Amino acid sequence: MTRRVFCLAGLANSLWRPRPSASFAYATTTAERTLMLQQQTGIPVTWPTLPVTIQTELGAPYDRFVASAIAEWAAIVPMLLLTPTSPNTIRWATPEEVTTMGVAPMSTHMNYRLREGEKTHTIVDAHIWVNPQIRWSFYHGPLVFGVDATGEQQTAWDFRRSMLHELGHVLGLDHPQVIRQEAPSIMEQYISSTDHCTDDDRMGLHALYPEESVSGGDLPPGSLVGACLAWCGLRLWSWSRSTP
Repeated sequence: MTRRVFCLAGLANSLWRPRPSASFAYATTTAERTLMLQQQTGIPVTWPTLPVTIQTELGAPYDRFVASAIAEWAAIVPMLLLTPTSPNTIRWATPEEVTTMGVAPMSTHMNYRLREGEKTHTIVDAHIWVNPQIRWSFYHGPLVFGVDATGEQQTAWDFRRSMLHELGHVLGLDHPQVIRQEAPSIMEQYISSTDHCTDDDRMGLHALYPEESVSGGDLPPGSLVGACLAWCGLRLWSWSRSTP
């Protein structure tokens, strides 16, 4: 079973009225063994074994910001490791794939399967496609807008916050707006001035992987390679942001 997550451009006011509760969303499995996306109740669909490795094939300077985004999620739950080879990938989309992406700057594609002898799904693999036609920027804080040659206002796409959002999908999180929820979150359906993981994102990841959770700000334990990657990412993060 394959799922595609497209992240659309632009800011928009949600038509849903927010509820006074945590707004993170995820996928679950029904009693009929059907995969249900964008839920907030039931047993979450997660990775069956940890840590989860992922490789990037983007090249400089993008790979450095991938490492930085991975390190931010790993400081919440130490489960995602950047490695030289992995069945899970971050790469440039092909021309054919760009056609299917439409206006999306990035998209996440995931495969699922039922647990053997059980009635719940697990994540098999995940792939992040990056649109090479986007003129990527690197900045923090409020969104930056410009005007193109036709006079249309355009978002200056910040690569790191977009990657942080897509990695949230890889971990199992979904857009809160689809379940009539609203809260500051890197997982918001539309790009915003939020450029880091928020309390809502932390609650969501803790709910998916409670036994793996660590206190915010702690470096993930693990191999020397993993620790070096996390250190590199956190150093880049402090360099690219004026505030944590």
